[in-house]
Amino acid sequence: MLVAIFGVGGALRGVQAAVAILVALSLAPRVWSRREFARPSPLSVFLGLAALLCAVQLVPLPRGLLFVLEPTGAGLREDGALLLGTAPATCSSLDVPGTLRGLAFFVILLGFAMHALRIATTERGRFQLLALVGALLGLVAVVVGLHHVFGATSLFGVYEFHHVGPHLIGPLLNLNHLGCAMAMGAVLAIGLAAYRRQPTWARVGWLTVACAAGSVTVATVSRGATISLVAGALVTVAVLLGQHLSGGSSEVPKRRTATFLTSSLPIGVVAACVVVLVVYTSASNVGHQLANTSFDEVSHSNTKFAAWRSAMTLIEEAPWLGNGRGAFEAAFTHVHPASGTVTFSHVENEYLQAIVDWGVPGAILLGITAIWFAVVALRKWRDGPLVAAALGAIVVVIAQSNVDFGIELLGIAIPLTAVAATLSYVPLREVTARRLAIARGVRVGQLVMLVVGALLLLSSATTSIDDEHEALQKRSSTFDDLRAAAERHPLDYFVYARAAEVMMRRNDPLGVRLLNHALMLHPTHPGLHRLAARLLFNTGHLQQAALEYATALRVEKSPESLLTEIVAVFPPELAAAAIPADDPQIDLVVATLDRLRHPEVTTIWLGRVLELGTNNARACDLVYANVMQHAEPRAAELAARRCAKLLPDRGARFALAEVLMRQQSYAEVVKLLDDVESWPGRRDEKVRAWLVRCDALAAIGEPDAVKKCLRRLGTSGDVTEDQRGAITSRLQTLEAAQRARDLDVPPP
Repeated sequence: MLVAIFGVGGALRGVQAAVAILVALSLAPRVWSRREFARPSPLSVFLGLAALLCAVQLVPLPRGLLFVLEPTGAGLREDGALLLGTAPATCSSLDVPGTLRGLAFFVILLGFAMHALRIATTERGRFQLLALVGALLGLVAVVVGLHHVFGATSLFGVYEFHHVGPHLIGPLLNLNHLGCAMAMGAVLAIGLAAYRRQPTWARVGWLTVACAAGSVTVATVSRGATISLVAGALVTVAVLLGQHLSGGSSEVPKRRTATFLTSSLPIGVVAACVVVLVVYTSASNVGHQLANTSFDEVSHSNTKFAAWRSAMTLIEEAPWLGNGRGAFEAAFTHVHPASGTVTFSHVENEYLQAIVDWGVPGAILLGITAIWFAVVALRKWRDGPLVAAALGAIVVVIAQSNVDFGIELLGIAIPLTAVAATLSYVPLREVTARRLAIARGVRVGQLVMLVVGALLLLSSATTSIDDEHEALQKRSSTFDDLRAAAERHPLDYFVYARAAEVMMRRNDPLGVRLLNHALMLHPTHPGLHRLAARLLFNTGHLQQAALEYATALRVEKSPESLLTEIVAVFPPELAAAAIPADDPQIDLVVATLDRLRHPEVTTIWLGRVLELGTNNARACDLVYANVMQHAEPRAAELAARRCAKLLPDRGARFALAEVLMRQQSYAEVVKLLDDVESWPGRRDEKVRAWLVRCDALAAIGEPDAVKKCLRRLGTSGDVTEDQRGAITSRLQTLEAAQRARDLDVPPP
């Protein structure tokens, strides 16, 4: 348990292998024991069934049967195999290494559960199990606090983060997972504080653990963990109160009821109140997140709620045996539209994950076993504070598992198994000589499976997709390397994309087919569409290339390099077409184009944005800025034509009108200053704008309109004596030109 929790939460394969060996060593002395469980425990049956379902998914099946059970997954796997000439496993799992890791995971948990169930047969053993879990999770809270106090940027000063690190650093790197573990520790500590068969200082220590773990839970800013903490604490206190009201367990003498009333129950209530107080006083960030939570998040494409909807497609594709334990990440990209911007390694809902992984029948069997466990556990609810603590901790994980996948890690799964063992233990009994041989054979077989699992975890047979990608990026991959990776992960788009690049460099037509297959596996990946755009551009299909670039930009988080490439290879019209007009990053696009010195592309693209009508006000501001900064003629015309009513103020409109006058765009000037008569503000600025409008009308050749304009200005009451002379001069020039036209002689 110590290794699983503090070894980066058991996320690394090396840590998992170490835990497997430790579990095997703990079980080895029991091989020769003459005692065996009197009946199966629901915990061991559940874990054994999960391991069996994983094993079934690794059994080779006939091709025809595979296409009946999962036509989409089998078809994608076969298409990839034909392209690269590989021979992936013909089993129901779409990612054999992931399913092997899943099998090893449940073999480890089953071995640990068998050991924990033996310990849990006595009350002292149950206390030791819960106390160990509570103490280790309390130690996690201390480790988190120390990292925070010393401003650590790496775990234990050794494990560096590949991406930006979280604001809290602990053995469980994901803050949701850390919050779940801490909530479980806090609730366990509440129940343990109410357990009276221990020294007073120990009970005070559990109160301290409850406060520390509860504080870290809230500090993670995990909404699911905080809600689960409150739910678990309420369940624990409710069970403690129910035990008192019911008179306690039949195993507890009635004379102890008074002691319970004056000691255990008050301590449990105080502990729960302390945790609630800690949550209340330090949960401002969580409260802010909860306050900002709305139904808009449910419909947003990048959230886990959208992932749940997409996961239903995977269930429809493989309802009988599932996609395979550990195959979710590879299979999910072809059904989730937002995979180009956000990656999901799990569906972040354990109940839905079970159906995706094992199919509907397997999930039903596991659900029945879970109900059996719940019935057995609830029957023990009267059996004192230890049961109250365990039930509360189980509720924490049940609630958190609706929105997270913490129990996929040994760092949470092993403590949870220990807690579950205290609720589902069964008595031991002596076995006959005949059954003893069978029992010992089963125990030896379990040890062998643990050792084999450890070896598999240390081999390339269980290489994860992330490890595969990292290895392929670190070195110059040969085609044989890519073929081997495709055999291990036949639905991994990355392998086919790299193979497509290799083939394209050789001008091999197979590259196009490989790229198309990669796009089938991951339709929204920006890098794949960028690669397709380059291919189309090189073959002279410019319009199609622009469309591919636009698709890539829609899902690209950092579009600067992509925009640089677009304006470098396309003429302005096509470059603007390659930028989506519905792009929400309008300021970023304009700033990048401005830095690249392509104002003409900016103008054309902003015109498309205005035609779409999604962000007119901001687009007009940017059009005006483009005019003022670059004196871009088309931008000035666009601003006058589309943005006359949306420009920031009268000063901006007058400045734009002067630019248009210099460009001889007189009609746009007239339209831009059409409402000058109603302008508020300084009179001299208003008169100047009015004169510019009159001059534009004169340049167009509308003398009657010019006369009307000048006379209205003269009678407006805004004209000073100095400005009246300018009006008179313009009228005289206009009348002289009119007389000259009437006499058919040149004007003076």
